[in-house]
Amino acid sequence: MAQTDLRIVKTRELIERAFLECLDEDTFQNMTVKKITAKARINRSTFYKHYQDKYDLKDRYVDQVLEEFTKSLDVTFLEEETLRKQDYHERLKESLVKMRQNKEIYQILWKSYLPERDVFGEMIERGTKRLEEVIRSNKTIQADRKEIASLYSNLFVGTMMISVRWWFLEGVKMDVDTFTRIMILHMEEGIIQTLQGRMNY
Repeated sequence: MAQTDLRIVKTRELIERAFLECLDEDTFQNMTVKKITAKARINRSTFYKHYQDKYDLKDRYVDQVLEEFTKSLDVTFLEEETLRKQDYHERLKESLVKMRQNKEIYQILWKSYLPERDVFGEMIERGTKRLEEVIRSNKTIQADRKEIASLYSNLFVGTMMISVRWWFLEGVKMDVDTFTRIMILHMEEGIIQTLQGRMNY
């Protein structure tokens, strides 16, 4: 059974890699199952054992990428102990390292038109929702701050994602430690100050 499962995983990985390569070379509209199977070096019947069509592949793959992104997004920097120790630099850095490991995948998905999907926007939405939940459950954050948790979450995740996209496209020579320090400085002068009540608005 384990061998069968491994074969399934390997086959899906081949199909996903072929999907990304096709997407990088041409538009989704011009992509065909025939092109995908040729790149993956599998026959059409094998493809259809796993996916209904290219739209099913697109949605399932994007959902998987978003799920992995959400899990890797470390928002524990807002937890009381982390804030007190001020070790959120390493927590954020770990998240950014994981994002950079998926740089190629993200860039292909961000630049491509995928029907009914906006991967960059969906990443912001998922990250925002997760951060909002953390803010609302944090006992050290004032009630009036929690009332606009959605705003704080959008400000942080939106800024982070736009900054990461810049880093991938224009700041390629900037190492992850420098990028993390810049992000932390921005946070300390803004979101963390306001969430801890040290800055009035």
